[in-house]
Order: sequence, then structure tokens, then C-alpha cells
Amino acid sequence: AGLTGQSAAEVLQAVLDRHDMLRVVRDGSGWRTRPVGSVRAAECLRRVAAEGREATAEEVTREVRAARDRLSVGDGVIVQAVWFDAGAGLPGALALVVNHVVVDGISWRVLTGDLARAWEALSAGRAPAGALDPVATSFRRWSELLAAEAAGERTAAEAPYWSGVVRPGAGIEGRRPLDPAHDHEDRAGHLALSLPAATAGPLLTSVADRLGADANEVLLTGLALALARWRPCGPEVLVELEGHGREDIGAEADLSRTVGWFTTLFPTRFALDGLDAADAEDGGPTAAEALRRVREQLRAIPRKGIGYGLLRHLDPVVGKELAAAEPAGLGFNYLGRLGGPGGGDWQLLPAHGARLDAPGPGMPMAHAVEVSAFVLESADGPVLHADWAWADGVHDEAEVRALAEDWFRMLGALVVHADRTAPAALSTVPPASGLTLDAIGQDELDDLAASLGLL
Repeated sequence: AGLTGQSAAEVLQAVLDRHDMLRVVRDGSGWRTRPVGSVRAAECLRRVAAEGREATAEEVTREVRAARDRLSVGDGVIVQAVWFDAGAGLPGALALVVNHVVVDGISWRVLTGDLARAWEALSAGRAPAGALDPVATSFRRWSELLAAEAAGERTAAEAPYWSGVVRPGAGIEGRRPLDPAHDHEDRAGHLALSLPAATAGPLLTSVADRLGADANEVLLTGLALALARWRPCGPEVLVELEGHGREDIGAEADLSRTVGWFTTLFPTRFALDGLDAADAEDGGPTAAEALRRVREQLRAIPRKGIGYGLLRHLDPVVGKELAAAEPAGLGFNYLGRLGGPGGGDWQLLPAHGARLDAPGPGMPMAHAVEVSAFVLESADGPVLHADWAWADGVHDEAEVRALAEDWFRMLGALVVHADRTAPAALSTVPPASGLTLDAIGQDELDDLAASLGLL
């Protein structure tokens, strides 16, 4: 409430000037960053009058798609903002649309936090730019550090591990192979399901703690149990995981305030044999076995998967071998908690959610089935949202819905399992002496901060 066209532009200008990647352009000489002040917020901002009311879902969808279609890396149009102005004294809504090439899940947390701080400063009569903390390590510098790391011995030593992961024999059977000429993101089937706070809340906090696992391990255990029951899967399955990518590679880098697309993408292989036993649905011993397998598999991944991308894209020999391997049939991405407790200004609106993927026409799908999961706060507590997409013709809606519903059912079974066996499970967790700061990921820190209302 109280936002005006001028103040909206001033807040947005402070954010554009602070973060280099929002000012990139791709021209004949490649990618370059334009100077501070060269991208004007007024040219990125569109006002939509919604006098005395909230914007409807149809209005938001229409304007977000139009904003997406205005993006152009060749013209340097990286950011578009649409302000739904509800009128004087009423809180409106701001749709911020950013080209994915410069933003990831953690970047969104940085941007939304900066919007809030810039507005708070402006409301108090201070310059909004002065309220935004500096960025310690630029994306350009991180790119240089990655290139050096790719050429090092530590990355080369991971080649046998990744070659073993992508060995043949873990595909997902479809009606036909994925066809990049036909199977595009804008043609994909979509299904959105939500796991209520009554289950999602304990699942991602107390249940994970009692089982000696983190949230990602619990979610993937439920998925492994569901895949074991899914007709297209065999005894092993290759799943491509996404990570935040802001890993410690031994170089001096502070990426906590850097906006950019850091995401890592790497495969992992899950053994499903025996996990389809009936007792898993009731939280029985099979659920414990699945958790053990998944936890061991994930914790064996070197450096949280960052080496795979370095080898795949920057090693001229190993990269060819990895590129020739059979691709994973399923992609999984857990983005953690988006936004803290609601009720204040500059919070994500649950009614519209976080539209984290709005591809234009012609973008080939990377996997026949993809799922992105994230947590949004509600009045009842954290709700787990899962957005499923699939290549129609490779799989159909009934198949994907069965997998999606089984996943949520197996997550509920893990809650039951934790309630029954937590004391015994705790005794199998390695002692705290083995815990180091390196073992704590950014996702866990973000979840903790969100639960405390610090994000």
C-alpha cells in the first residue's frame, strides 16, 4: 500500500543497479555487462490498473506471458515488471519476470529481499540503493573460478565415478523416445499437486530430523518408493537432480548475494529392486531400507554433483563420453522454501505461487518427465507444491498422475515410519563428531532461515 509509479521505479532501479546479471546483453561479441544506470527501470515497468480489487488469476497469467514474450537477451531486455495497482491505500501486486539465464532459486530470494529493503528505505525517506548490501563475488569471477576448477586434478579424479553412474541399463520405458524436434516445453502436459501442511510440515522438519536425513533425502526416498511401483521403471532408474550449485570449490568466493544461474545438473542412479513391497505403504521395514539406500547414494555423490557439469561441458575427452550416455528419463528439482511467513509487504502471494518456469515456444524438454517441488507458507503452515510436466506421447497423464499421487502417498508413509521407529532410527545416525560445516547445504540453511522468518 502506498506504492506509486515513481516509487516502484526507484525500488526497481536500485535492484537493477545492484546486480550485474540483470544488465547483461548478448551481442556479436558474446555476453557483456552494461554499466550501472544503463538499464532504466521505467522502461522495464508496466502498470496495470486494478482499482479497488486484487488482480485476477487470468489477468496475472496474461500479463506474465506478455512480459515473458518481451524478454530478449539480444536486445538486453532481461527484466520485466508488471505492477497491478489496486489504488491509493491498498496493497497491489508486482509480477517480476526475469530471463532464466540470469536467475535461479536462490537469486529469487536475494531479489525479493532487496525489493523489500529498498522499499523500506524509500518509505523512510532514504535512498533505496544505500539499503542494499554489496555483492562480494561477481558471476564473472565465479565463471573464471569454475573454468580453473574444471582443469584441476580433483575434477579429473571424479571421471570414473560419473562414468559408472551413466552406464547403460537404467532407462525409463516410454511409448517412444523423447524427440527434441517435437517434445517442447510449451506442448508438455502439466499436473500440479499440493501436500497439505499437516503432512508436509512434520515431513520436512521433525520427521527428517528423527530419520537422520535432510529434506531432499526424504523427498527422494518417497520418490524412489513410488518409482519402484511405476510400470515404466525397471530395477534401476537414472534420475537427473538439480542443485543450487553454489558449492565450495576451494576458492575464495562468497555467493550469498550473487544473482545468476548457478544451478548444477547431475544424474544419480537409484536401485529399486525390492522397494515395491506392500509394507512400504504402511511405513514398514521397506521404507527404512529405501531411506538407507537413498541416503547412502546421495551422500556418496562427490562435491554435491558440481564435478559432473565441469566434466560434461569443459573436459574435451570425458565430456564426449558423458554426452553420449543414455539421458535420464526423469528430472527432479527441490527448490526448498520460497518466502517466509506471510502477512507482510513484499511476500510471495500463495494465490499465484512462484511461476518458476514459463518457457516460450520451441524449447525442447530435457526429460520425458520432470517435477519441481517447493514449499510455500500458508495459514496452516508449510505446504509442499509439486509441478509435474511430461512429454505427451512418451507418457500419458494417467501414468504421470499415478506416479505423482504415489509419491505423496509414500511421503505420508515415511511420516508413519518415523512415528513408529524414530528411537531406533536415531541410534543408526552417525555421531555428531562427523558433522562439519561442509556437510550443511544451502538448502538446509534456507529452510532453517525460512522457518525462523529470516528470509
